[in-house]
Amino acid sequence: MNTGTDHQEVARTRLPLTVVPDDHEGPKRPAITVSRIKQYLACARQYAFEHEEGIVPAFEPAARTFGQVMHKALERVHHYRFVGGYPRADQAADVFRSKWFDRPKNGLRYLSGFSAKVYEERGAELMARYVEACADDAVLAVEPDVRVPLSDALDLAGRMDLVRPDDRIVEFKTAHRQPFGTREHLLQLAAYAFAYERMHGVRPHVSLVTMVASSVPEVIVRNVRVSDNDRAFFVATAHEVVRGITAKVFPPTPGALCTHCPFAAPCAQWDGRAANDNASAD
Repeated sequence: MNTGTDHQEVARTRLPLTVVPDDHEGPKRPAITVSRIKQYLACARQYAFEHEEGIVPAFEPAARTFGQVMHKALERVHHYRFVGGYPRADQAADVFRSKWFDRPKNGLRYLSGFSAKVYEERGAELMARYVEACADDAVLAVEPDVRVPLSDALDLAGRMDLVRPDDRIVEFKTAHRQPFGTREHLLQLAAYAFAYERMHGVRPHVSLVTMVASSVPEVIVRNVRVSDNDRAFFVATAHEVVRGITAKVFPPTPGALCTHCPFAAPCAQWDGRAANDNASAD
């Protein structure tokens, strides 16, 4: 299955990646990514610890590592499909096992009921199930980079998981239990729908694929309607997030997620000042 061709380069010959000219005059506009928007909205204080103050997290959530490995395995499998055909289910499972073996192993913290072995087995089964369900789906671009204007002063940057030839963008998520719907991911889906329309002048179809790593692994495919209001809500939210970051407004968001937050210790000691302010005071 090794084609000797880098799939990123192949994909880029098929899908324009930006509507921001490389030779535009003046300095490049600042950009915000969807992942940073989501992190800021979830907890602005965590965002500040990680991106503004350089605080080293106490651990890496194994669930996040599992999601990253799943995306790498999916990327590899989609590359195979792009150049000729999906691997067999057992080969797709082996792709995940190989990527999981290569993961960073130090500093991971597992949720109750999960372990490295559990993730390996469930991830491999999910990859096999995905290939069995989607073996006939064509691939136009794999992990294409995106950078489009949100306004005269701000760009949206990011990377779509997958683009199919029928103007369909596909986003992949991992979960530990069956999701109730698609609402929690609508902001991200609206962001990429907005970007695709800016790039191609057509409104894309949008699909969300959830890889559920429960005791009975399940692949759930949902088609999602992204409305004009959803797009407008995303653009307005992006600008508000940037305004908050620029103004250095980083309040904590206490809640259930605090129990598993890698920044819980510095947050407990936080007194309203940034780490560099505290250092200056000392």
